[in-house]
Amino acid sequence: MSEAGPAAGTTTKIRPGPVATTEPLVDPDALARLVQEVGCDGARRFVVRFRAALGRRLAELHHALRNIDLAAAYDVALNLSSGAAMVGAPRLAATAGEIAARLRLTLGPSRDDLQALLRLARETDAELGRLLHEQP
Repeated sequence: MSEAGPAAGTTTKIRPGPVATTEPLVDPDALARLVQEVGCDGARRFVVRFRAALGRRLAELHHALRNIDLAAAYDVALNLSSGAAMVGAPRLAATAGEIAARLRLTLGPSRDDLQALLRLARETDAELGRLLHEQP
């Protein structure tokens, strides 16, 4: 896990507990940027793939944490955070990013962190599904 650890002489601040935010579950501006970058069909495919992989990523995170494989858990949390950011899910991205930051410092996420992540994943998935069905 040394590759994922902080650089010598740097400090990383971590907020305790789940991320508190007033940001939307899904940011329409971020989705619009994704459409600009890859087109409407490409953005739709990306969102569909993200939603399809979400449950698997959460299961991988759970498995890695149960096996005390912090490096694998870090990779999954970081992947989830970046994917969520790309589909315009800032709250899910921030929560997964906080978990990744804790893992990077070899601290395990709290139960509240994981419960918040699971709740946000369900809510974000539902919102992305709703938005996909609204699109022609």
